Amino acid sequence: MSAARGALLALDQGTSGTKALLVAEDGSVLATAHRPLSQQYPRPGWVEQDPAVLWRSVTGVAGELAAQAAALGARIAGLGLSVQREAVLAWDPATGTALSPLVSWQDRRTAGRCAELAASPAGGVLTARTGLPVDPMFSATKAEWLLDHIDPRRERAAAGRVRVGTVDAWLLHRLTGGATDATETGCASRTQLMRLDRADWDEELLELFRVPRAALPRITVSDGAGEELGRTRDVPGVADGLPIGAVLGDSHAALFAQSHGRPGWSRPRTGRVPP
Repeated sequence: MSAARGALLALDQGTSGTKALLVAEDGSVLATAHRPLSQQYPRPGWVEQDPAVLWRSVTGVAGELAAQAAALGARIAGLGLSVQREAVLAWDPATGTALSPLVSWQDRRTAGRCAELAASPAGGVLTARTGLPVDPMFSATKAEWLLDHIDPRRERAAAGRVRVGTVDAWLLHRLTGGATDATETGCASRTQLMRLDRADWDEELLELFRVPRAALPRITVSDGAGEELGRTRDVPGVADGLPIGAVLGDSHAALFAQSHGRPGWSRPRTGRVPP
């Protein structure tokens, strides 16, 4: 009996839906799956998604492709993850249960706060340290808003009993059964809480937005510095123990793919791929 051929499970959790690909060792796509997602607009300028629905979309496509892999005689060797960026939610780090809606990157509820910051000396500091303009698209003011409503005095957050972060961190937590408490550097760079020259949370920015460091996951590189980012545990329809090899923000992942992972390279106008 021949050995089962290996395959990778690629998960793409986006704003409008969650997609998955089952990719063979030679790069061919063996199977695909998709689950659409809706958005809610509770007030003008507010854009939210339901974390429970989002999680079911992830487990739905992953379970579907796990079943297809078995039918095709393929063995899933591991998975990689790309995610929508800047969207923020709060969750219980002990259980992974969401404590808030997912506040979308499209959400504008903190526009007033951003206008105040942009007009103050803090605006220049924010841009200098994070490389980003002051805008409600980025995560910091949304994280501040969520904590203001969930934990106004920051007691639970400071004690590490509330976690606030981007989609990558929450999914890594859920996919590993709580074993991995980390966010990828590229996603962290879009929060406006990470100092670029240090690739770490900036204490002054955390104080500015009243986000305790204890409420944030640790920052790691996209491939875990050559080590796996954890292994699947208690994911419906998916075997326990699958290594998670990498996680990236979706736009970062697209750029990486277009450049074939080569620093400073972009596809020439001819479309010719260099050797």
